[in-house]
Amino acid sequence: MSDGISAKSADNQPKRKRGRPRGIDAEWDAQSIVAMEMFGLFAGAKSRRGRDTVLYRQRAIYFVARAKDDRLKWLLDEDKIAKEGDGWKPSVLSELGRIDNPDEMLSVALAVCEARPSVGDAVRMVKRYRLGGAVKQGNSTELTDAIIGTVNRYLKEHDISWAEVNGALAVASFYVKVASNENVNDT
Repeated sequence: MSDGISAKSADNQPKRKRGRPRGIDAEWDAQSIVAMEMFGLFAGAKSRRGRDTVLYRQRAIYFVARAKDDRLKWLLDEDKIAKEGDGWKPSVLSELGRIDNPDEMLSVALAVCEARPSVGDAVRMVKRYRLGGAVKQGNSTELTDAIIGTVNRYLKEHDISWAEVNGALAVASFYVKVASNENVNDT
């Protein structure tokens, strides 16, 4: 195993906030929760957190559907749901439902729908917004430190040669070039 790559701030990465906000029951009265149980909305929820996820999703559906804005159809298309049963992004809606202010929630939903990222990226965008406000402006120094920190953590847990590390970084660099529409042959 290697000692890793040294960089001044690579080991000083901030800790992520963990956990989910509590208090969803305070927002929903007991009758609403019983009605949702009767309609089978909690069928797949095996824990309090699972039930909370459903409640947050229902909250987002309520506000998105009430908005009657065609720009939100990527997120929730009621016509497509009625025809095909598919036409919504439940995990994105669950994350949006955690935003307290309905106007703010719709603003973030519109931004996500405009960007049309993958569902996983959309969830990360909403979560990043919810936990830290607006997306921070990045820079190459911080990105370099984050990459070095990731490589160092990997090296601590895996036996791998420097040639394999360099190969993996070259492949990652190729994908970055492809994603940024640069000419792959330029190096």
